[in-house]
Amino acid sequence: MDRSSLNLGDLVEHWTLVGAEQDLVAVKHRDTQLGYALLLQFYGRFGRFPRGRAELHDDAVAFVARQLKVDETRAVAKTTIYRLLSRRDIPLREKTLWRMLYETAARAAEILALNVEDLDLEHRRAPVRSKGGAIEWVYWDSGTAHLLPRLLRLPDGSTRTHGPLFLSERRPVPARRPAAADICPHTGRVRLGYDRARVLLDKYAGLDLHQLRHSAATHLGEAEVPLQLIMGKTRHKNPRTAMRYVKPGAEAIAKVTEVLAPRRRTH
Repeated sequence: MDRSSLNLGDLVEHWTLVGAEQDLVAVKHRDTQLGYALLLQFYGRFGRFPRGRAELHDDAVAFVARQLKVDETRAVAKTTIYRLLSRRDIPLREKTLWRMLYETAARAAEILALNVEDLDLEHRRAPVRSKGGAIEWVYWDSGTAHLLPRLLRLPDGSTRTHGPLFLSERRPVPARRPAAADICPHTGRVRLGYDRARVLLDKYAGLDLHQLRHSAATHLGEAEVPLQLIMGKTRHKNPRTAMRYVKPGAEAIAKVTEVLAPRRRTH
C-alpha cells in the first residue's frame, strides 16, 4: 500500500464520515469509536477490512480522529509505561519487546522482523526496513540493553547468535512449517508473530502495540524535544503527522511567553 502523504482531496473523498456512518459510530462506546470508524472507512475504500494497524495510513487515522474529536495517538502516561515494565509477573520476552518498542519508538512489525545478527549491541541500535522499503536505524537505551543479553541466553549458558530475535513459545507443526528464515537455528522455535504479540500486550495491559510507539513520541513532545528530532526518532517523513505528538503543556507555554516580555533596562 502506498505510504506517501494523503492529500486533502483523498481524505475528504474516502475518509469522511457521512449520514448512516456517523449514526453507526455514534452508538459505539467512546473508546471504540475511532477503531470502528476506521474499519468502516477502510472497508468502503478497499472492499475488505485491514489486516493490521500498518495498513491504516497515519494521515487517514488523524483525519477520522479529528472528525470524532478524539486523540488518535492514544498515548498512555509515562508512569503507566514504567509500572508495566516493572511488573514481575511479565515474562522476559514480553518485557524486552515492550521496552524495545517504547525506547526505539519503532513500529511493532519492524522490531518483530529483527534477527539476532542484526543487533549492534555495542552501539544500541539495529537496522530495520521502513514502510517504504528503505533501511533505517532504530536506537534503544539502557533498559533494553540490560534485557537483551538475558533474552539471548540459552538454557545451557550459551548465547543465540542467529535467527529471529523474538521467538514463539512452541516449535512449528509439520503442516504449517514457516520459511527457514523464521526458525531459530538454536531452538527450532519460530518467530513471534504480530497477532500473538498483540494479544499478549492486550492480555497484560489492555494496550495496543502501536500505543507504545505513540506514547514514546508523545513523551518526547512533552519533554519539549524539537519536532525535527521527534521526526528523526520516529522516522516520520511528514511534519503534519509528527506534530500530533507536540502538545506543549502550561509550563512550556509560560516559558516561551517570556520571549514577548519587554527587555529589562540595564544601567
